[in-house]
Amino acid sequence: MKDNMSMIMSAEAQAMRGEYIGKDTVLELLSLDPLSEDCSALGKAARRIASRFCDDTAIVGSSIGLDLVPCSMSCRFCSLGEKWRIFPEPYVMPDDDVVDLIRESVDQGFAKFTLRTTEFYDIDALCRLRRRIADEVPGDYVISANTGELDSEKARKLKEAGYVGIYHAVRLREGIDTPIPVETRIATIRAAQEAGMFVASGVDPIGIEHTDSEIADLIDLYRELRPNTVCTMKRINVKGTPVGDLEEIGDMRLAQIAAIIRLAGAGVWRNVAVHPVTEQAIRWGANTVSLELGANPRDDKYEGKKWSTVGREMAVKIFQESGYKVDSVSAYTRRH
Repeated sequence: MKDNMSMIMSAEAQAMRGEYIGKDTVLELLSLDPLSEDCSALGKAARRIASRFCDDTAIVGSSIGLDLVPCSMSCRFCSLGEKWRIFPEPYVMPDDDVVDLIRESVDQGFAKFTLRTTEFYDIDALCRLRRRIADEVPGDYVISANTGELDSEKARKLKEAGYVGIYHAVRLREGIDTPIPVETRIATIRAAQEAGMFVASGVDPIGIEHTDSEIADLIDLYRELRPNTVCTMKRINVKGTPVGDLEEIGDMRLAQIAAIIRLAGAGVWRNVAVHPVTEQAIRWGANTVSLELGANPRDDKYEGKKWSTVGREMAVKIFQESGYKVDSVSAYTRRH
C-alpha cells in the first residue's frame, strides 16, 4: 500500500531545497484523487513552496486579444479556427482602442499586460503598437506578446520595441490537436530566451482525455526549457469546435495540477499561473492570473471590454485572502 503522505512530505522537502522531483513522483502526485485528503496535503505543501520561491508575491495581469481573424491552423480547441466558422468575418481591434484599454487598465492598477494575437499577426504592426503605447501611456508597467512563431530576428524586434517577454506554449497533444510540430514551439521559446525575453509557458489546454503521463511529460519538458512562469490552463470546450461536447475538468483537478507544477518547478520557475481564475489553485500555490479582454479563442462571441473572468478587484481580494501581496512589475521581472 502506497504511503502518499510520506511521498508528499519527501517531495516538499526536496522542493524546499530546490532539488529536482523525479518524474515517477510527479506521476504519483497526478494520480491522487483531487478530492482526497492526500491531495489536500499536496496543495498545502505547494502553498508553502510558493512562499519559499515567490515570496508570497502575486501577479494580476491583463491579456488583451487584438484580432478575431479566422486562423488556418484550426486547432481543435480554438474558436478562431477557420474550419469551425464560429467567427467567419475578420475583426482587428483598432490601435486607438488598444491604447485606450491600456490607459484605462493602468489607471485601474494593472501593471502587467499581454497583447494576444492569432498566429499570423504582423510582427512589425505589433512593434509599432508597442512604441505607440510607450509614447502615449505613462506609468510603471510591462507588456508581453502572445503571438505566432518567432525566429531570432522577430524575437529581437519585439524586444527592441519594448516587449519584455512572450507567452508561448507547447500544447498538450501538439501536432495531433494542432498542426504545429513540437519542435517549432520549442524553437520559438528558445529564440525569445536568446533575445533576453522573459518566457511564460503553459500546461494547456487541459481536457479530461489528457493522461497523467502526457501532463508529466510536458512538465518535464518545461523543466528542460526553464521558462520564468508556467501556467496550468483548463480547456474551455467551445460549442462548434471538435471538443465542444466534451466535459471540462473540475476546479480541484486544475488546482491539483497547479500544485504539482509548483513542486516540480521549485528552483526552476518563479511564478505559477492558473487560468481561469480558480480560488483553490491560488490556495494551492498559484500566484499569477491574467484577466482577459477583447478577442478570445475560448469564447464563441466577441465581448469587447467585458472581462471574460473576474475583474481586478476580485482577483486581488482572492490573492490577499490567500496570504499574497500583489506586486506585478517587480514580481514578473525578478528572476531566481
